[in-house]
Amino acid sequence: MDSYLLVASIISLLLSIKHLTRDRKQVLLPSLASDLGFYVKIQLSSFFYFVAVFYLLATLVLFACSLEMVSQMYAYGLLLFIALDYVLFAIWQLYGKIMCSEKQSILFYFNWIGYFLVSGCIVLWALRF
Repeated sequence: MDSYLLVASIISLLLSIKHLTRDRKQVLLPSLASDLGFYVKIQLSSFFYFVAVFYLLATLVLFACSLEMVSQMYAYGLLLFIALDYVLFAIWQLYGKIMCSEKQSILFYFNWIGYFLVSGCIVLWALRF
């Protein structure tokens, strides 16, 4: 069992739960209740759930790789791809925090820390080889 990947999978699971509970209530539902166009609402909803599926699949892959259920040859590239995605999510969150007003930036406070922690654990795992 690999401890770096296990910690990354636990943090990823917590981010997934937060995304599907708090972010749904504070981000998606107000957007859907606004006066945006019908197709814009469909796109926002689709994007929100595509990200949720990515979070959950990344969590499953991280957990499977931490239990060494995936060959190291396949896990290396797959996990570096997941780490890159999480770094991009972190940069996106930091950009959103910088560009939003102080009142709205509360939504972006701690997401980026979790994203950097997950990608950092994956990179530490990859540097061992």
